[in-house]
Amino acid sequence: MANKEEQDSLQDISERLSSVHLEKDIPFTGDDELGSTRKPRRRLVIQSLSLENFKSYAGNVTVGPFHKNFSAIVGPNGSGKSNVIDAMLFVFGRRAKQMRLNRVSDLIYSASNLQKQPQQTSVTVSFCEIFDEVSTEEQNSIVPGSEFEVKRTAFMNNTSKYFLNGENTPYSEIRELLLSKGVDLENNRFLILQGEIEQIALMKPKATASHEEGLLEYLEDIIGSNKFVEAIEQTSQKIESLSEERTRVLNKVKALGKELKNLESSKEEAKSYLQIQTDMLQQQGLKCQLMIRNSQLGKQRALDKSQYLDEELHKLKETNVAIKNKMTELEERYKEACLEHEQGVNHLNELKDQFSKFEQDDVKSREELKHLLKMQKSILAKIEENKETIQRERSSLTTNENHLQEIEAELERLKIQLAKEEDILQQIYYQLRHSTADIRDEMLTVKESLTQKKTQLETQQDALKELDDAIEEVSSRIDEPERLLKETTERIFSLDDEMNKIQANIQQVKSAYAAHQVDDLRKQKRELQLKEEELEQKISKIRVRMEASKMDNNRKQNKNKMYEALRAAVKEGILSGLLGRLADLGTVDEKYDFAAGAAIGMSAEHLVVETAEQAEKCVAFLKSNSLGRSTFIILEKIQYLQEKLESPQIVKGSKRLIDLINAENERARLAFYFVLRDTLVAPNLDEATRLAYQPTKRYRVVTLAGQLIEPAGTISGGGNVKISFKQFQSSATVDANSLKTLTDCFNEAAEELNRVRVEIHDMNIREQQEVTKLDELTIDKDKYELAEKSLLEQKRELESRVTSLKRQQGDETNSSLRRQRESLVTRREETLKMLEQSIQETTKLEERLKVLDERINEIGGEALVNAKSNVASSEIKIQNFVKERANARFEMEKARKCIENAELYISELEKELSSVEEQIHSRKEHLEDLESKALTVLENYRHCEEEQKEREGKLSKVKQEYESYKMQTASARKDESRLENQLDDLKKKIQDMDAKIVYWTKEARSLKLKVEEHIVDLENAGIPICNGIDDFFLDAETYETPKNWEDAIDKKVQKLQEEMKKLNPDMTAIMTYQVKETEYNKLVTELDTISNQRDTLRRNYDSLRKERLETFMKGFSIISKKLKELYQMITLGGDAELELVDALDPFSEGVILSIRPPKKSWKTVSNLSGGEKTLSSLALVFALHHFRPAALYFMDEIDAALDFRNVSIIANYIKERTTNAQFIIVSLRNNMFELANRLIGIYKPKNETKSVAMNPHLFGDIHVY
Repeated sequence: MANKEEQDSLQDISERLSSVHLEKDIPFTGDDELGSTRKPRRRLVIQSLSLENFKSYAGNVTVGPFHKNFSAIVGPNGSGKSNVIDAMLFVFGRRAKQMRLNRVSDLIYSASNLQKQPQQTSVTVSFCEIFDEVSTEEQNSIVPGSEFEVKRTAFMNNTSKYFLNGENTPYSEIRELLLSKGVDLENNRFLILQGEIEQIALMKPKATASHEEGLLEYLEDIIGSNKFVEAIEQTSQKIESLSEERTRVLNKVKALGKELKNLESSKEEAKSYLQIQTDMLQQQGLKCQLMIRNSQLGKQRALDKSQYLDEELHKLKETNVAIKNKMTELEERYKEACLEHEQGVNHLNELKDQFSKFEQDDVKSREELKHLLKMQKSILAKIEENKETIQRERSSLTTNENHLQEIEAELERLKIQLAKEEDILQQIYYQLRHSTADIRDEMLTVKESLTQKKTQLETQQDALKELDDAIEEVSSRIDEPERLLKETTERIFSLDDEMNKIQANIQQVKSAYAAHQVDDLRKQKRELQLKEEELEQKISKIRVRMEASKMDNNRKQNKNKMYEALRAAVKEGILSGLLGRLADLGTVDEKYDFAAGAAIGMSAEHLVVETAEQAEKCVAFLKSNSLGRSTFIILEKIQYLQEKLESPQIVKGSKRLIDLINAENERARLAFYFVLRDTLVAPNLDEATRLAYQPTKRYRVVTLAGQLIEPAGTISGGGNVKISFKQFQSSATVDANSLKTLTDCFNEAAEELNRVRVEIHDMNIREQQEVTKLDELTIDKDKYELAEKSLLEQKRELESRVTSLKRQQGDETNSSLRRQRESLVTRREETLKMLEQSIQETTKLEERLKVLDERINEIGGEALVNAKSNVASSEIKIQNFVKERANARFEMEKARKCIENAELYISELEKELSSVEEQIHSRKEHLEDLESKALTVLENYRHCEEEQKEREGKLSKVKQEYESYKMQTASARKDESRLENQLDDLKKKIQDMDAKIVYWTKEARSLKLKVEEHIVDLENAGIPICNGIDDFFLDAETYETPKNWEDAIDKKVQKLQEEMKKLNPDMTAIMTYQVKETEYNKLVTELDTISNQRDTLRRNYDSLRKERLETFMKGFSIISKKLKELYQMITLGGDAELELVDALDPFSEGVILSIRPPKKSWKTVSNLSGGEKTLSSLALVFALHHFRPAALYFMDEIDAALDFRNVSIIANYIKERTTNAQFIIVSLRNNMFELANRLIGIYKPKNETKSVAMNPHLFGDIHVY
């Protein structure tokens, strides 16, 4: 409580401050440079508070207006400062206990007179939005239409009402409005009450009860991660509920699963029996389907192929005639294409030579243009340099003229001032005239002499300076030719170096040009290409022989295996009537070996048996032992050929091949005749053709070389690969060494071919590189020669210039200038001597004058000294300005001369530039003309090149077409013979397929009856597996038939029959199991649904926790970093950390605040002093405000525990923050409120709180006594 004296003092201050009450907007005269550059930004501010009968405020009291940046509320203890914050809490909806009262009615002012006791209290807060764009601190730029007032009125019955702009409004609407304006009503973080600042830092790491708040909850509230807490808890409860439900259903599933497990064996046994029976019938049905299908497919394929081969044979015969005609036509086209191609190559070379000449001319012209452009650039640079000199000197001239005017004005002012000071001095002298008359007369004489000497001295100094400038100008004119001569000589030396380099490059290019190897490379490449063709032909022949050898070897191994098995069966008595393979039943002379091989062909592998029954037994034996297939010659079926064998009807003088074969016996000879018939033998193809095409009949004829002419006219055989009869015999095997030799030869030839191709590829690359290099060398050679020529011209020009400069050095003008310089030097030495003499005389007079002056000063005293000092000071200033005026005039004259010389030099340079530009223009026109002509030639070249490509394509196409037709002729002859043989084999195959189809169709009808009975059994057992008998059988169309599918199906059927005999099933177990299984599946579905719901909730739960953690850690990192920065700034060297107790789970243990005061160790907040706690709390609060800034802040005595130094630091930080926010602080510390833009005084003179507002910068006009 304040005593009476203090109350009287406050009353007196309030009366004196009544003249400085502030209106809402007072213009500020200071500068705000930062504000002038900051972009306009809207923000909310509090203009004022209006308190009516609120606590200690009687009547209607207005607190404010508040400044948009920093306002401080000051006043004695108990005057009602904290009631201002209580008023804010009241308007923002806080309960009475949060305002240090028990009831809302306690907020009403308690009057001493009960009759005047007010029945209600109200607080009105005036808000508005402003623009931070005005350059002053005091002036506000209010956003039009943004002002509004929020008012709360409390009554004696503990009720209250809210008003918005005078209208009764629900609190929810006011709350939404303030929240939309950025006022944090959720937590009121912008309001810090008295004593609350230390409580923030002393919070527990984490709240121990739901109604408490720890540092973790406090931070989460600010960061915003607490919005996930409720959702996380609700999700956790749902997960727990679903887990319990899942456990209940899971137990039911387990119990029913045990029952199903007990029935599993009986059910499976019954199902296995039915399934085995089903599989067996399906396999039997599948076999019938496959046999019928394969037979039908085989027959159809044979028919289709037979028809196709007939058509192909007819086409081949027609094609042979067309091919011959086409080949004749292609030969003519090929010759014409070769001639056109050669003419095109010659024309391209001519165009290429023309373009090369244009390129050389272009290089020469560009070098000349390059030299001219360098000259142009040099001249332009000199012109620009002289223009800059003129501009600089003109600027200097203007500056000196302005400075001269200023000097003249200042001299006039100083002369007037000197006259006044001399008058004062004369008055003093007049007073001392009797005692200083003699001294003054002498001083006057000395001064007159000194003035004359100084004038003479200045004249001599000006003359000396003019002589120095004249000497410098004459010297520069004398030295100019020498300097130019030196520069020109150096340029000549540099040109010599460049010419030496270019000549070396030319010599290098000539050497490289002479050493190119394009012709040699092309010759070597052609030799390699010929070698490549030879190797390709060699490899092709070896490959054919290798493939034939391998195929023969594999075929013989398979056939020999089959034949050995048949012979063993004959020896064991299983088979009989087998004579052997046809090739083993006879021999032939070496001379007719290839003829026999070509005529018999693959029929040499056929097996010869006595009867058809024996042949069927052999087929069954081969099938049962999976030995493959073979064709049989049945002797009893070909007995009708015996008569033709004995009485042949052939061309007279010809030989039959059958008569040249040495058969084992007559039955073997009959078998050979079945294959050969009346095939004739001829020594060569011409004789064979004569024998084959007789007038009345055509014969089958074979040559000794293996060329076979069929009766149909087709010719086959011969060529590189010949068929030997001996290779079909059992004793004939492929020599392994021979095959190895072929393989080695093939590998060597292949390696050689690859090597040759690699060399050809390298040759192509080298050839292309050499050609490109040759072209580049030609261009470089022309370019260097033109550059050399240009340098020679430049050198001749420079040497002419050197001669001219040397001539200038010895002419009369230069001699006259030297004599003039010597004369000027002599005059300068004389003037310098006179100057030194004048300086000595002036010094003596000044010393004498100083002695006389000291004597007068002793007589005149301090007044005389001061007057003389003023006069002397003015004289010195006048002398300095006189010197400056002389210097300025000299500099002006110098600048005029420099401008005149530079303008004259620019005129000469512009003439030279005009000449150079004309030459550049001429060179550019010449280049454009060259480019136009070169483009025409280039376009012609490209056009001819495209035409040449078309010719090459045409030539290649004709050549390929000719080779293709040539190959087609040989291929067509072979194909014709092959097709006729294939047609005969297909006819036999069709007959076999018809017999098989009839047999297996009967088997399928019988099986269908068995299946109908089995389907009835399945339905009786309650296992419907198909919609009918047609769906019962397996689909043969989708069945993948293995190699020995028939035997595989038979084995599978036999195995299934054995398994059925072992089973003794209970057929009723299936139905019981199905009922239980249905119930079990229902429960499993329910269990899966619950599990999926639980898993979904768990994922949501994890997602919410993760999002909460990420949100918290992101804000925590920012706050922690800013806390460290602010604490270091506030304490000038301390450190602060926000630490997670559990870094893996921040929400389990909470957050602690660790502090290291300057020059101390780390401590917890509870172990700090009062001031250190306050600094720590303020650093944390400011860090939180940085993370979640507000438009306005209201703080109550946050500096109470701080010393003056720390108060200043905090106050300056707040002052800095007020650039974009409004701070209202209650403080009693002058270091704090002295920085405020506005002071709000609170005082309580007569038990009624009053308020006054003022600007601190106006406070100096008020005197308090």
